[in-house]
Amino acid sequence: MKKPRFSHVYFGIWLLGLLLASFSVLAIWHIESHREWERVELSQHLISPPILYGGSAFILVILLTLVVSLWLHRYQQWTVISKRLAKEKNRTLAKQAVEDNLTRLYNRHALNTYINKKLEKLAKDPDEAFSVLFIDLDRFKVINDSMGHLIGDLVLKQVASRLLLNARKQDSCYRFGGDEFVICLPGLHNQETLARIARRYAELICEPYNIEEKICQIGVSVGIATVADSSYTLAKILREADTAMYRAKKSEDSKVVFFDNDMFVQATKRFTFEQELSFAIEREQLHLKYQPIFSNDGEELISVEVLLRWYHPDNGWISPADFVPIAEEAGLINKIGDWVIERTCHVVAQLSERYCAQELPRFNINVSAKQFINGQVLYSLNSHLARFACPAELIGIEITETSLLSDSKATIDVLNKIKALGITISLDDFGTGYSSLAMLNQYPIDVVKMDRSFVKHVDDVHHRSAQLCFAIINMAHTIDLSVVAEGVETLEQLKILKTFHCDYVQGYLTAKPMNLEELEQLFDTITLKKIA
Repeated sequence: MKKPRFSHVYFGIWLLGLLLASFSVLAIWHIESHREWERVELSQHLISPPILYGGSAFILVILLTLVVSLWLHRYQQWTVISKRLAKEKNRTLAKQAVEDNLTRLYNRHALNTYINKKLEKLAKDPDEAFSVLFIDLDRFKVINDSMGHLIGDLVLKQVASRLLLNARKQDSCYRFGGDEFVICLPGLHNQETLARIARRYAELICEPYNIEEKICQIGVSVGIATVADSSYTLAKILREADTAMYRAKKSEDSKVVFFDNDMFVQATKRFTFEQELSFAIEREQLHLKYQPIFSNDGEELISVEVLLRWYHPDNGWISPADFVPIAEEAGLINKIGDWVIERTCHVVAQLSERYCAQELPRFNINVSAKQFINGQVLYSLNSHLARFACPAELIGIEITETSLLSDSKATIDVLNKIKALGITISLDDFGTGYSSLAMLNQYPIDVVKMDRSFVKHVDDVHHRSAQLCFAIINMAHTIDLSVVAEGVETLEQLKILKTFHCDYVQGYLTAKPMNLEELEQLFDTITLKKIA
């Protein structure tokens, strides 16, 4: 039972009575102390001193009581308002602690709290099993980059609305961060049911979004982790769901994937692989190989492709096709790419001191699309060319069609600056991606490298490769581009490519990848002019 509040009104009355009583005592004392006054003197006063003093005191008491009562009233109002504001503030702070500001879904902190509580219940009751859907939006970055972050935020809000509309009453939806969402499904662990629910969520998210009269569409990858016993921890649950989601992202067959133990083994191996790759430079496990590129008669050395290799102490030589994609995903490609540029510029500068620079071939460095982000490749080239006093005309870069498709405006700007340095730009693996004539005309490309998949069957009269090779070569020449045929392995292939007027050839027929010492021996064999 609540205690009654002490009213400011009653307090004011009590104070007024107290002051009046005090005034009465004071007046009586004053009268008794002035009995010796003469009656005549008293009659001369309109108001006797005690009454005068008492009247003034009485008015003062009244005013003081009113002021005190008013102040108490205002103070009580301020106290009530302050308490109400404090409660509202605490309520707001408590809500912000568990709610995502943008989507109004629960946030990651709330997810952690929920899962920990569910695990506590599961330890006491096996029927408290639950499952977790980890959802990642595919191609969301494209929307942010092309339409702006405001549109991206509106898409996230609509995704959240669709999740809430499809969720059961007992389900809870969370924004994990960025374009990742988590849904907790209590009481569900049947794979067939979970797969059906997950596919339904995926279908809803993949439906087109009409935002400010713009239609945009995204994909989705869903990973599912089922929690059936209390041996799980928060970290383990999220790791399993996240691992399954990344498997779904890489899968071409299904965008809904359940976690299994094989994924954990593979994820552990990949993590170990990434860690070893990150230390490969410091441990001097990365090496450069060099494959010459000749004229179409196989006699004149034109350029050299610089090839990166990783020698693992346990697994031996590892191809860049196996570790470069992992380096890109792990954020290691800029570090490795910078090392390749640094090492190549150093080697070319040393060769320029031994041989006449005018007779040295150009050294082509493979550059990843990731290295164009923030102009990293341009910075590396400028830095190491200046550091080693390396002639820029002896350096070239080879890029893939993927590099041209990512942030094209910024890529064109970087490529133009690279070409202004005097560096030659080659388009590698041409014909296997999404290049078009417009792209070739738009980008500052000097050389097209025809993919080995076309060259492989160029000598087969029953195969279309010959016609395709002929068309690619003529098309490139039409827009003043030179052509290199990759993967030339037979004399017959070389003869046919020569009749097609292919400019240059590269492959095992003319030269295999070699180390620097073998390359210098080749230079001596073809009698490059040395500096005395």
